[in-house]
Amino acid sequence: MLRIQYQIFTISGHPSMSDKEIDEKFKLFDFGEKGYLTPEEYKAFCYSMLKRPKKIKSNQIHRNDIADICNEPKDYTGYFEFLSDNGKYITYDTMKKALAKLNITDDDIREMITYFNEQGVLSYNEFVKIFE
Repeated sequence: MLRIQYQIFTISGHPSMSDKEIDEKFKLFDFGEKGYLTPEEYKAFCYSMLKRPKKIKSNQIHRNDIADICNEPKDYTGYFEFLSDNGKYITYDTMKKALAKLNITDDDIREMITYFNEQGVLSYNEFVKIFE
């Protein structure tokens, strides 16, 4: 179960990133190693964090601005809608389809869902508990 949570956090960009992780992520998007991100690099960075870019007034976005984005609380609504069946519940089948490329076994998926709901479906509130 913890392995599954770790994989999901890695993909989603867990909100409590360390300074080192933030530095590494910043460097990935700082093409040319300028020490700042251009507006285009900033947008790509935000999308990689599954965040909507905020309006910016500068053509240079610095590492401290990025740190704020990395440590903002997450809204899991988009994840839930992606993984769920019509936005109501996450079932084994919908979770399996979404996690197919992550090499997570069927048993791991069943375990994760039944850990939070013995009936085999997750509501939004139960889904958020996976990340807490």
